[in-house]
Amino acid sequence: MSQLEHCFTPFNQPLDKYTLPECFTFPFCYQPHPLSLLAAKELQDQLISYKFGLSSEQNESDHANEVFSSGKMFGVLVVQKQNGELGYISAFSGRLATQAQLPHFVPPVFDTFAEDGFFQEEQVVINQLNEQLNHLENNPLITKLTHSLEKQEAIADEQIENFRIKVI
Repeated sequence: MSQLEHCFTPFNQPLDKYTLPECFTFPFCYQPHPLSLLAAKELQDQLISYKFGLSSEQNESDHANEVFSSGKMFGVLVVQKQNGELGYISAFSGRLATQAQLPHFVPPVFDTFAEDGFFQEEQVVINQLNEQLNHLENNPLITKLTHSLEKQEAIADEQIENFRIKVI
């Protein structure tokens, strides 16, 4: 059994009426193959029953609202095993709840929240910059200087208008 055998999902219905595509289609302008549409529909049906690491006290309608209103991206790829069996593999972008990996889904390219990953290291830098920015934005001198600038701009506008009147 291959490392990714657990990612393979066989179709739930007979596929006698389907033919295999002859080639890949252009991904930005095409009509999805009927097998792709079937795989997407089956995945959608499965997603409704997944808990995605949510606590047991959350009810299913809360869960459905969280998953489907958060804009999470899911995808399927129709595949044929060496023995000829058709099915599909499923994937999702990013993380779901606290999980980077779910059963029946391909693993992520990288774990965003791995302690030794680049994301965590860069997140420290981003947090430091945000802290500096907040400190600078909340500096009381900014308000004082802003008022002084507005006062000087008003004086300059008045002086310009008086000069225009003299010139005309």
